[in-house]
Amino acid sequence: MNPINRANAIAGTITDKHHVEMLAMCNAISYLLSDIIKNSTNHSIHRLSDVFEDLKSSLVEHLEQEETILFPYLRILEEFRKSNKSYNQAVNLTLAPLKMLKEDHKKQINFVKDMDFLMSGIVSSNDNYLKFSKLYKVFKEELISHITIEEAELYPKIELIDSITTLERN
Repeated sequence: MNPINRANAIAGTITDKHHVEMLAMCNAISYLLSDIIKNSTNHSIHRLSDVFEDLKSSLVEHLEQEETILFPYLRILEEFRKSNKSYNQAVNLTLAPLKMLKEDHKKQINFVKDMDFLMSGIVSSNDNYLKFSKLYKVFKEELISHITIEEAELYPKIELIDSITTLERN
């Protein structure tokens, strides 16, 4: 499978699986945290909610950028490949968006570390806190899986494609 086909296949899985699942979990976690903080005076729980909302905001923006900039570009390249047109006739993807998306990943990992730290100091038998803890664990695993797939599989393919299009233009 050529790099463009493989990148498009990975992007499809990311959009259809990871994005959908992570957004659904984000909404459920936000709901649980908002319910928890209504009845809590624990500063750490309020801070936990704030950090999660920052993580959610960063993640939503990141997913939108992938779906509106990066993944459509890959589809355009696939159409050019199918029509045997030169890639240099396609709009060039600079590596700047990839750098920005990688920076997003670093921010998201830092939010996760902050949440883990805050959670380590919270002891609660509140049913919604227990539900939140379980769901957050699944969310965190999904987020790390998402980042790993993009950093280890998708982004290197895009960098390869970018180098191929650069060679064709020269």
